[in-house]
Amino acid sequence: MQKTVLCVLAAIALPAVAFAATAITYDTPLDIDGIGPIKLGMTVKEAERISGAKFVIDDPLDDPSCVYARFTKGNEGIAFMVADGRIARVDIMDQATNKTARGAAIGWTEEQVKKLYGKAVKVTKHAYADGHYLTIKSADPKQGKLRYVFETEHGKVTQFRSGREPEVEYAEGCA
Repeated sequence: MQKTVLCVLAAIALPAVAFAATAITYDTPLDIDGIGPIKLGMTVKEAERISGAKFVIDDPLDDPSCVYARFTKGNEGIAFMVADGRIARVDIMDQATNKTARGAAIGWTEEQVKKLYGKAVKVTKHAYADGHYLTIKSADPKQGKLRYVFETEHGKVTQFRSGREPEVEYAEGCA
């Protein structure tokens, strides 16, 4: 009996494996499937747990099934579109200095993006600005619905995002 009790006590005394959250910063690259440990398809609660950050949900405009989540502190230029309760896209805008996994960023020229991504770039006219959408489809068949979309104005990238279709293609956020 004494051995049994010691084994049980030893099992109870073992330290729990600590879970270390990975913070998202302006240095965290935007991948086609998410940013840092936050991946498309996660819930906001999962994203909070894995990043150690707290999020605030914007008031839904017309459709409560699509909202934006943002960090409560810092990283104001990073936003997460949440469709039907799951992260569908990540937007990089304003003062954010994040780059894609391959190095593209706000301020780049259309030509730089085209050179970096080559034949994968599909160019379409911007809906509202004097510019374009540069869309890059994932080359990985397992990521067939994932895209990068760069918005340009006067030949320069003003914002970009990654996400799944159809949400990554929406010109007005959730619309």
